[in-house]
Amino acid sequence: MAEHFKVISQFEKITNKDLRHISSFSASRSEASDVARVLGSGGSVKCLRADQRSLLLQMAIKVADLGHTTLLEAEHVTWVQRLETEFFGQGDAERERSICVSPLSDRTKLRNGPAAGENQIGFFDVICKPLLSAWVKVFPECSSLLDQINANLRYWQIDAENLLNEIVLTAN
Repeated sequence: MAEHFKVISQFEKITNKDLRHISSFSASRSEASDVARVLGSGGSVKCLRADQRSLLLQMAIKVADLGHTTLLEAEHVTWVQRLETEFFGQGDAERERSICVSPLSDRTKLRNGPAAGENQIGFFDVICKPLLSAWVKVFPECSSLLDQINANLRYWQIDAENLLNEIVLTAN
């Protein structure tokens, strides 16, 4: 996890000066697919040093890896449910081997998995939003991805609020 934050921090440091020409190039484009063209062709990135190109590609991979968070709500929730199934399967295997069950992988704990709103809120606030915010500074045509992350975050906030309301109602 420390590496994730290190990459974002390094990317943010070079964003303002070294990537300015990429930002101005991409700002004139209307589709996120142009980002792929920039990265794939090496066009604007040829001006970057090798370590900066590597960092840019690391960021692109991270953005792609978190792509499910930028999907429309229904698709995103489906992917989170699939992820939870995978996590719980890992937890079951760990329990069978009598080893400590990994975080978010214990299906016996109520609202413990990735599909719990409170877990998703932390994931979005700590991992997803900082990553996409840094990305959008360089590739502003990708701002719709950040908008969708915010919409999906609101879904999880409502999910967590609903759980809290259920707990309060049950306690009364």
